[in-house]
Amino acid sequence: MISIQNLISQGTRAPQDLASLTNVLVGGSQVPNEAMDAFKSTLRSQAVLTPCYGSTELGIVTCGSWGKDISPQIPGNIGTGKQLFNGYCGNAKATDEACITDQQGRRWFRTGDKGRFSADKQLSITGRFKQIFKVDTEEVAPTEVEAVLMKHDGIKDAAVTATEDRNDPRYYETKTYVVTAEDKKVDAQELVDFVASELSCHKAPTGGVTVLKELPRNTMKKVVTRELGNAEPLTGSVGYMNVLSS
Repeated sequence: MISIQNLISQGTRAPQDLASLTNVLVGGSQVPNEAMDAFKSTLRSQAVLTPCYGSTELGIVTCGSWGKDISPQIPGNIGTGKQLFNGYCGNAKATDEACITDQQGRRWFRTGDKGRFSADKQLSITGRFKQIFKVDTEEVAPTEVEAVLMKHDGIKDAAVTATEDRNDPRYYETKTYVVTAEDKKVDAQELVDFVASELSCHKAPTGGVTVLKELPRNTMKKVVTRELGNAEPLTGSVGYMNVLSS
């Protein structure tokens, strides 16, 4: 969705190209509120933009119309809903490992996502526990850094991971793999400083910027993180760096 919005804002495509859309669902990762607002403004007034959240096992779990059913003031808000799949067929052990039971005897599916509920039970997703890592003592959620990188007009696609701290293997630094937009040359140091200016220095990809032809994705279009390190880096890739701008 962000890539489509970038094409429109850069003048490569016109808003009229989206005129036939009446109902748009967006999910797969946390989407910044400003990106939702920008995309909604390119759709015709009657069109409905619906952020949604789910999993491979459950499909769509929660959703709501942007600006109507859910509050744009809450970052990562994806509406409300409740459902649970029947379990891993014939595999009680896998089902028990994937679920927890509360004191009232209700069974909950453990998704591995980090988030919060508002007072009116609106769910906001802030990242995935298994992907969140620490730089020094500060938490870094890859989706947050990826969203900022996608705001850069020279970036077409991005994935963020942790890499070993150059000075202490007990800690991490942020690293990114990017696909540049056509006819755009992006300097790695520029990206480091760009993220630092939008977020903070410890979230900037000082662990390296690797330029790829494309990111490895599975059939669900999710980035296959374990294959990123095996991809052939292109010209412009740089290893460890420091934030230069303040």
